[in-house]
Amino acid sequence: MTGHRPRLLRVGYEGHSLDVFGPEAALGPSPTHIRIDRQVARVAVHGQGSWDVSVETPAQLSTPLLKENTQYDVYLDGPGKAVLELRPAPILAGLRRQRGATAHYVVNFGSGVGDTEWRWTTEKGEIGLQLEVFPTKLDYRKDFEAIKEDLNKLSRALLPRFRAATGLRFEVDAALQASELEWAENLRRNFDSLRGGMEQLLPRLRQRHRSTHILVSSERLRRAMPLTRRAYGQVAKRSKTMIARRPQLSEATALNGHLRWEIDRFGAAAQAIQESDWVSQLPRDVQELISAASEEATTWHTRVENIPAVPLLPHMQTRLRDPLYAQCIRSLRQLRLGLSESDSPQLLGIKDLALLYEYWVFIAFVARVAVRFPQVTAASPSMVQELSGQVVLRRGMESRIELGRDDGAVVQCTYNQTFVGLPTTNQRPDIVVTLPDGLGHFVIDAKYRLARSPRYLERYGAVGPEEDDINVLHRYRDAIVEPKTGERLVVGGLIAFPGDPDEYRDHHFHRSWETSGVAGVPMLPTKLALLDDVLDELFYQLDPT
Repeated sequence: MTGHRPRLLRVGYEGHSLDVFGPEAALGPSPTHIRIDRQVARVAVHGQGSWDVSVETPAQLSTPLLKENTQYDVYLDGPGKAVLELRPAPILAGLRRQRGATAHYVVNFGSGVGDTEWRWTTEKGEIGLQLEVFPTKLDYRKDFEAIKEDLNKLSRALLPRFRAATGLRFEVDAALQASELEWAENLRRNFDSLRGGMEQLLPRLRQRHRSTHILVSSERLRRAMPLTRRAYGQVAKRSKTMIARRPQLSEATALNGHLRWEIDRFGAAAQAIQESDWVSQLPRDVQELISAASEEATTWHTRVENIPAVPLLPHMQTRLRDPLYAQCIRSLRQLRLGLSESDSPQLLGIKDLALLYEYWVFIAFVARVAVRFPQVTAASPSMVQELSGQVVLRRGMESRIELGRDDGAVVQCTYNQTFVGLPTTNQRPDIVVTLPDGLGHFVIDAKYRLARSPRYLERYGAVGPEEDDINVLHRYRDAIVEPKTGERLVVGGLIAFPGDPDEYRDHHFHRSWETSGVAGVPMLPTKLALLDDVLDELFYQLDPT
């Protein structure tokens, strides 16, 4: 069934087994980890032995287990049926075959790397299995580990929570406190909307027809129908009691299962924040809001507790075409995310490495600017979100933070700012830095790639940013203008790329900064020396004193 592919992993739990087949990830000696929440399970790894693994005792492997752009076959087996769900989506995973209690899934992470959670639901309980997916190139792997660690450290300063305001030694002022109040007000609005929606939805949940087999008197069949005419004839001659099929209405639909799943997750989040050691630091009205949310979640759970949750239903896909279901499920999800604790944010989840680098460049750049402008004067409430444990910037949506200093000068750093109404086409650089006193914009694009072709090395002497990426900066400078006057709004730009500062100092695209204000700059954790040089020069030009 799997050919010559070895069995990389086996997890055994209460007579059930999960087997993963695929090619060995020979990516060097870097370690990987396997964690299991709550339950204790037996884990066996190809060529490395077996262990008892739980939330208190994770397993550490000497080599990686899973890698990007690779197909894996996953088999579930046991005394009863089981279901596998991979998070976060999207991951290329699907059920290939179900035969009795054996299920065959095919999994491919594409170009995603990072942490993934496998939810394995059996008749004996549910297990959360946390694994890591690694890049296939060792130098990329080192970058990934460093970027991930740095993002975990830096991102807590940008989480819109009450306890995460000073992670970068930012000075918190009234404007940031206002954004925290907006966070609380957002929770209140969502909760009021949710409560009204649930009052309308729960009394009239959608139902479906199902048939049940019953024993019924042949004299009182009425709406019950015999299994077959022949069976009816044979049974009726010998007995007055027979097996019949009777239609019934049931609320066990995939849509209702999805609703119950969201209610349970919301209730768990509200309960967790109530039991946290920092809830007492919240304002009294917010504490009362969280308490009311927890009580309502308990009431809602009682109403739907007889409906199986989504993973246990035969049809797991739910289409939210009903606007009332869509409103309630959306509010449940938003409230749960808003109530997630942020004491120790972790960068979990499968990420494309280029996107991960883009996140890090923005947050690292903000940290370097904050050294020169240490006061936070404003911040978008949802610049960084915690989604099911993973710290993310809102892709495709604008996020902004304003940094100031004692003399009143303010620098605004924006992620995903879109310039519209331009004479040609809309433009959206990765990062836009709005300089003080109306001096214009400075743009940064993050490109996780290096130009190293023989022609490139012959022309420039060392690896560096792609020529096309440098040309993008010129396009931004020409295209982003004042619509009425045509005045250029962009005064310069940088391409951030994963290079080595020492090898890049004499590069043509480094020297171009002095003559054109357009250049490339190497950016990796612990390799920010050239970025500091560029920022020193930029802000010195703004204020030579």
